[in-house]
Amino acid sequence: MPVEQVAARFSVSVDTIWRWCRKGTFPKPYHPGGSAARWRIDEIEAYEADLKAGFNIELDLSESGFFGASHQLAEVA
Repeated sequence: MPVEQVAARFSVSVDTIWRWCRKGTFPKPYHPGGSAARWRIDEIEAYEADLKAGFNIELDLSESGFFGASHQLAEVA
């Protein structure tokens, strides 16, 4: 899959895909010949599965200061 398709799949720019690769937070491309970069669909799908799994966490923002000093969170029983 070429970088343009990868970027469109994640609704980001081509530059963002390359930035993620440099940071090591995105699968590395392979180069089938010359300077063309491609991604394997199975690696992209695995990355997407990891992203979805990451959203299944519970956040405790009560001590983060996110809501400001005047807002208090209701306790869940």
